[in-house]
Amino acid sequence: LFLNDWSHETTNGIHESAQTNGLQTLDIGLINGTNTFDGVGERFTIDTVAGEKYRVRLANGAIDSHF
Repeated sequence: LFLNDWSHETTNGIHESAQTNGLQTLDIGLINGTNTFDGVGERFTIDTVAGEKYRVRLANGAIDSHF
């Protein structure tokens, strides 16, 4: 599962702002590219079977978030 932070601002806008104000906290976190923002989108779901074992690997692809 990939964990990412997300901004609705362009990379150029974030870069210019970071030069003067420092790095900002981004708008939202994503799990495998999914989440909701202002009522739009969907949350991450996964189907599992009772009694089965699953290995979950997390990869932090975020710019400035520690998950």
